[in-house]
Amino acid sequence: MKVKEATREGIVRFVIDGLRPGDFLQAVLRNDLQQAFARADLENLRDLKEIAGFVFMRVPLPCYGSKAKVDRWIKQGGYRGSEVFGAAVNKLENRLRSGSDEDFD
Repeated sequence: MKVKEATREGIVRFVIDGLRPGDFLQAVLRNDLQQAFARADLENLRDLKEIAGFVFMRVPLPCYGSKAKVDRWIKQGGYRGSEVFGAAVNKLENRLRSGSDEDFD
């Protein structure tokens, strides 16, 4: 799955640190297709299927799917805001930054 670096980094910062992404990515993460189309630049519009697939395949379910989930994730501070996930954060961050479609242990 090839997602442009800036978009992938926005997703990584959201998942790992709970940083609020731009309007386009927020719409994608909230499953708001109408707003995702309305807020996408030309590259993200062209790549929307790949971006949605990336989120579905790589982003943990508690992070996305509705406005409430996204807002809660931001308020929590992402995985770094949760002491429960400690060592797993670096592994997940590497997985999200990777351009590879390989499975991860």
